[in-house]
Amino acid sequence: MKTFPIFKTVAIALTLFGLTGTGFAQQGAQKNNSDRMEKMREQRQQGKWMSAIPDLTDQQKEQVREVMMETRKEMLPLQNQMREKRAQLRTLRTAENADMNAVNTMAKEISGIRAEMMKTRLASEQEIRALLTEDQRIIFDSRRQMHMKRKLRKGASRMQRGN
Repeated sequence: MKTFPIFKTVAIALTLFGLTGTGFAQQGAQKNNSDRMEKMREQRQQGKWMSAIPDLTDQQKEQVREVMMETRKEMLPLQNQMREKRAQLRTLRTAENADMNAVNTMAKEISGIRAEMMKTRLASEQEIRALLTEDQRIIFDSRRQMHMKRKLRKGASRMQRGN
């Protein structure tokens, strides 16, 4: 008769222990993913992607860095505006009685900023391409295409999860 409460206590303890372990395992996967993303971000910022392009001269590397720095300077105010407009849009959308005219106007403003950002990126890309030889351009362009395919797949998987 006394063994039943002991078994019950042990079973509850094992169940709690198992659930705790599962929670930590899930956290580890998230941390590992964020570490990987941070590493990729650092590599991109340090220009390590340039190492994949063969035979870049020091002069080309310096010119590419200058183009990238100019682009960052142009993008920063646009990114800040985008964040502000998104916050304003969130406020408008979550109001008790959302004003759809204001929401639509804000959406148009965000689209305009996004278009400016894309134009800036594309102009920067063309400046970099102009600095490269034909062989280097082929590598550069193929890496951009691979990046865009990954980005599209990532967006598609996000949409599937949202449904």
